[in-house]
Amino acid sequence: MKFEIRFDHLTAVQSPILELREKALARLRASPYLPLRAIACDLHQGVLTLQGCVPTYYLKQLAQTVVMGIEGIEEISNRLTVCPPGNRLARVRPAGAHGLPPFMVAQQ
Repeated sequence: MKFEIRFDHLTAVQSPILELREKALARLRASPYLPLRAIACDLHQGVLTLQGCVPTYYLKQLAQTVVMGIEGIEEISNRLTVCPPGNRLARVRPAGAHGLPPFMVAQQ
């Protein structure tokens, strides 16, 4: 007896989900803020979940703003953690544009 496993039906269902996830990732990767490029995304039942670590609360909010407005994404769950470089308990002092050190902003 020969068994054949096919995943064609899963690919057809998963394709729009993967497409939306890729759109969100593309927007994050296009950001001039380097920490946004390392954010992970997951999409389940119209909810896009952002996961990872960013150095400031500003970038946490900016990441959410960057992926807003993608048609098909109904809700954004922002599970990003603010992890300042160095001591995680230290206060982050603004330096440069938008409170970020210059090395965190990609040069164009």
